[in-house]
Amino acid sequence: MHNCSRFLLGGATFFLAFSAAYAQKGMVADPIDTGAIPSGNLEVLARFRNAEPSGVVVTPDGKIFLTFPRITAEQKGPTLARLEGNRLVPFPDAAWNQEHGEASSRFVSALGLTLDAQGRLWVLDEGRAAKGVTEHDGPKLVAFDPSSGKLLQRVVLRAPALMPDSHVNDLRVDARAGHSAVAYISDSSYAEHPAMMMVDLATGQQKRLLCGSPSVSADKGFTVMLDGRVSRYSSTNPTAPQAGIDGIAVTPDGSRIYYQPLFSRHLFSVSTEALRAAAGCNTSLASQVREEGETGMVDGMTFAADGTLYLTDIERHAILQRSRIGGIQVLAHDPRLLSPDGIFVDEHYVYVSVGQWYRLAAFHGGVDQRKPPYLLVRIKR
Repeated sequence: MHNCSRFLLGGATFFLAFSAAYAQKGMVADPIDTGAIPSGNLEVLARFRNAEPSGVVVTPDGKIFLTFPRITAEQKGPTLARLEGNRLVPFPDAAWNQEHGEASSRFVSALGLTLDAQGRLWVLDEGRAAKGVTEHDGPKLVAFDPSSGKLLQRVVLRAPALMPDSHVNDLRVDARAGHSAVAYISDSSYAEHPAMMMVDLATGQQKRLLCGSPSVSADKGFTVMLDGRVSRYSSTNPTAPQAGIDGIAVTPDGSRIYYQPLFSRHLFSVSTEALRAAAGCNTSLASQVREEGETGMVDGMTFAADGTLYLTDIERHAILQRSRIGGIQVLAHDPRLLSPDGIFVDEHYVYVSVGQWYRLAAFHGGVDQRKPPYLLVRIKR
């Protein structure tokens, strides 16, 4: 048995040994919540000591791509990489991953990552690194051929769709046949201006939607327990990430987009037709948003081809799956899922990047609580 498998089963093994010891003494073990025992179906694909992963994509031929945002000063190495064995190879090359130079032709801080229906690898560059200044032409969408690394398209994000406090976070690209290709972007905002952004990839036209709507905003009454510490929303002293809209996912038929604020437990959806028709920030679009019920503290989400929605749940250290009719089950839970972030689904597996974002110094009085390694894991569907 592999070492990781022994570790995965450690919680269950301890519980069984504990129960057996009690039985030998003629005693009955105290009941426990079985949800505290790791599910045992987590497979670690890679461990990273000096880079915290976020976006993840796996191509049909098995190529694994990851983003490593440079929002923390010590994050070195490529910000977009292909995983080859135990090595991170800069993608498409070292020039795109250099830390200095013209921002329009390099990645400042690659974050969101997705694969469209045409097989193009799309990268969302948040355009700002640890120094906290958004670089000119930094925030952008870039598409590559994942096999050759050839640059296919580049769209620089600009005002008024982009704001000075924008934190462009995640993206999905709807490139169905018969429709103009569109990118949907979650702008979590570094301040109090969360929104969804939409980019027509044929024309480059950009618009900002659902500005400040409750459906894209952090829940001001939210309370969460992370690492045994209770955190509540605070406008002056946040002790946990309090972002607005974060994870987004488009249904397999392209008819609706699902999304959720990070600091919330409420899932929402809106029709893509309504988003395409909306002129910009207006109240009529907000009235077409549908609440889809409670989930967890969700970062990443994605749909499988069968309509199952997979979501990362930070608070429960879990991966959830939501059926087409709204039922929710736990696919996996494990204490190593400290801050499950990016998520990608193929025919057989759910891939998840695992960081420790809620342990950043900004949420702990200036003391960094993170303890590498950071992980890339997968779970069999």
